[in-house]
Amino acid sequence: MIARDLNIEVMLYLAGVRQIKEAIAKVGIKGFSREVVLLCLARGEEEALRLVADTITDLGGVDDETLVDDIEPKAYHLMKTYSISEEEVKSSMTEESSWFEALIRCVLSRVAMVDVLKELAS
Repeated sequence: MIARDLNIEVMLYLAGVRQIKEAIAKVGIKGFSREVVLLCLARGEEEALRLVADTITDLGGVDDETLVDDIEPKAYHLMKTYSISEEEVKSSMTEESSWFEALIRCVLSRVAMVDVLKELAS
């Protein structure tokens, strides 16, 4: 682990960076945030569903899975967040994959790069 706290560690991987301040800037909740995605780590589905429901209730929020389902229109935001160029996405495409699937591969490579950077630093 890079961080001493699992929550911070997950955020570092999600952001694809090693610096906590940079991760917060990229994927942290801002004062103007109105939509968030909740990631829950649990021992089983029942516990996860309960924890998610409790968290939504505690925050006074609404369970809206369309945030996750409707990710494709947010593609250019993903590109900006992860510093991915149009050329990189195009070069990651295969005959079988769509542009969006290639973008997801690029994002996942940024996330995987955190481990590489961690090894280089040690």
